[in-house]
Amino acid sequence: MLKISVVLSFLIVWVISPSTAQEGFKKEYDFGGLITSVHQLLVKEDTLVLIGNTLTAEPNQVGVLFAKLDTLGNVLSQRIIYDTLYGGSFVFNVNFEAIATSDGGYLIPGVLFYTPFQYFLLKLTVDGEVEFIQHLDIEETVSVFPMHPIEVEDGYLVAGTSQVEFGGTFNGQFFVNKYDLQGNLQWNQFYGMQALEERSGTFIELHPNLFVLAGSRSNAPLIDDPDTYWTRAHILAIDSTGAFQWNWQGPNNEESYISNLLFIEDEGWIYTTSELEFEVELYYGFRTKVVCRDLAFEKKWEHPLSTTAWQLNGTTELIYTKDHSLVTVGRWILPNAPTPYPDSVEVDRWSPTNITKLSMEGDSLWSRLDTMEIGVETSGHYLNTATILSSGSVVAAGNFDDNSVGKQKVWVIKVGKDGCLGDSCNLVSSTPFVRPPAEETRVYPNPASQDLYVDFGLLPQGPSTLQILNSQGVVMLEKSLAAGQSPLQRIDTARYPAGVYFYRLLEAGTLISVGQFLVVD
Repeated sequence: MLKISVVLSFLIVWVISPSTAQEGFKKEYDFGGLITSVHQLLVKEDTLVLIGNTLTAEPNQVGVLFAKLDTLGNVLSQRIIYDTLYGGSFVFNVNFEAIATSDGGYLIPGVLFYTPFQYFLLKLTVDGEVEFIQHLDIEETVSVFPMHPIEVEDGYLVAGTSQVEFGGTFNGQFFVNKYDLQGNLQWNQFYGMQALEERSGTFIELHPNLFVLAGSRSNAPLIDDPDTYWTRAHILAIDSTGAFQWNWQGPNNEESYISNLLFIEDEGWIYTTSELEFEVELYYGFRTKVVCRDLAFEKKWEHPLSTTAWQLNGTTELIYTKDHSLVTVGRWILPNAPTPYPDSVEVDRWSPTNITKLSMEGDSLWSRLDTMEIGVETSGHYLNTATILSSGSVVAAGNFDDNSVGKQKVWVIKVGKDGCLGDSCNLVSSTPFVRPPAEETRVYPNPASQDLYVDFGLLPQGPSTLQILNSQGVVMLEKSLAAGQSPLQRIDTARYPAGVYFYRLLEAGTLISVGQFLVVD
């Protein structure tokens, strides 16, 4: 085992946005780095543990961020761990996971840049002190992405994706590595087929001798030809020695990838996935959803999450709660985002994060959209991880770009079990969600300064309600619409302060259409 010295840099944290209520908060954090992100949020009793990475100017390296917060979002402690032996960068991205270990510490796998090694395994104590760092590589591979750790009785299993040579070409393959309690590699296994591309999404333990790795299998690493390309959900089971047991594959493109997977004995398999669609904006896109299948993988239900198909749509978390419901966290492009985008505007500004709570039957209990304050100075909002507190509150964390200072910062949001942040619910829907009608809703001009026009294409058969909400979820306008009335509605935006607003159309309490628009001075 390599022994190296580790520099722990303690930095001052500035909490920018105050908590508005005890039940919930939305705060941003500057941990001192130029680019900072959080990829794992864990809870231990009344303490939130944030694990991510940050690029600092001095030293000019990417280190592992380890921070603790109380459940009101106040910072208790923090540190950054650097690679001082090789001067490398510890890197991990969305869907890279860290775990709390049985000895009270934490295990963090990730990728190494600027060193002779491909990846690392970092073990921390309960207070974030370094127990060991292993610099590792696998000779048979070009690259290794260790993403999903599980603690077992005599060590750790870590699964992910690697590039493996097949007949002179390289394909992405599932892999699982076994390590002892000191992080020494015991064995590694690859799972894949020549000319097929595998990408891992999650790794779970069913019992001590059965583990399931899920992600995707496709016939090419990139989408080159929509007429021939396919991708499908792929689930693969192994035993504790790495021996293959069985696998299952979903339908082509309809379920393109599994990012999160649960197995619940009385329900079956529940996972987040996305439908790949072509001939949409930006050439292709993904429509996210939650799918439930029984023990024999027969579909029981599915619930759509995003109402549009865009490349940046995705789901990063799926949690089974104590009250026997499901919470998902992700990101999706709102309907009617302006296309093409002006040169001075980034796509991300129309990409809020989404938190949704579902019943075990797939019905929506509530769903909300969130960003930090949107304007010229903020963009690129992501929620990468989430956890549930004993109270039922949902806490999620991620990153966003603060263009006013040229930094990528961390933000954390906490909402109650009913989806509300203090007195503001900002809910997209608290009733079963249905897709918008085939007639595409259009909003123009967007941004607007005087008048905004919302064209629903076709109104529902029965009475419906048009609502305009501000970014805090306050209803600014509510208008009853009758069947046969013009689907084109004019909104006087001159009376609204500049900012982000939402429109939604409901029929008998059911959400029919939802979208976002920007009011400017």
